[in-house]
Amino acid sequence: TKVNEATLKSGNMVLSITNGIGIAADVNFTIEEFIKNGSSLDTSFALSTNPAPFDITIDLSGYLLDLNVFEDPQNVNYASTISIPSDEEVSLTFGESIDIEVLIDTLSFQDITGYIDPVIVEIEPVEEEIELPEELKDFQFDQVEMKLDFQSNISIPVFLDLNLTSFNDETGDSAVKIIDHHNITETPIVYIDSAQQLINILPNRITATGKAEVGDRDVLGEVSSTDTLSGLLTVAAPL
Repeated sequence: TKVNEATLKSGNMVLSITNGIGIAADVNFTIEEFIKNGSSLDTSFALSTNPAPFDITIDLSGYLLDLNVFEDPQNVNYASTISIPSDEEVSLTFGESIDIEVLIDTLSFQDITGYIDPVIVEIEPVEEEIELPEELKDFQFDQVEMKLDFQSNISIPVFLDLNLTSFNDETGDSAVKIIDHHNITETPIVYIDSAQQLINILPNRITATGKAEVGDRDVLGEVSSTDTLSGLLTVAAPL
């Protein structure tokens, strides 16, 4: 939504140039917001007298995109300087020009710092088989502690919606517990209320399905393509 800084994993910028003045010239082209090794993007090239359009492609991989996060809309500014020969006679006609069109597309980011518009990530269904002792057949737990402990290096909010469902395939019974929009970045340990409802049907399997909403347009944070999120489910049933 709003980029403060972003490192580009890949991407191209294409300059489409038409020399409408018919004079050989040198062009210097800069963009201040694209930075690499501490310097802004700066490239130079020569124009022939050929009036046919031609393209120059600049690889943006590894550049840092540095923008004003408070600017609305956010802009990338470029400047071009044209140098024509100063030691020979030339003829220029008013109205003629050198046109440069700039196209930036197919950008892929390695990491971004800014205000990130929420992205919904569907969680693939996870199923775990459970083998309970036969001696528990007529046993009812009064209290079961079940918790999810998440490990993540993501600094932006991640809101989790999760359905935990236990199944007893012999009796056809099932029970569901729901985690509703829990910010696991802020509170990485999630306790399941009344978890004994999932266990007292003596399930032979438990499944987890849901989604995660990553990002918050009102919170400044960082996200990287190398970020990971994992969780560990533990159950404690005191006898």
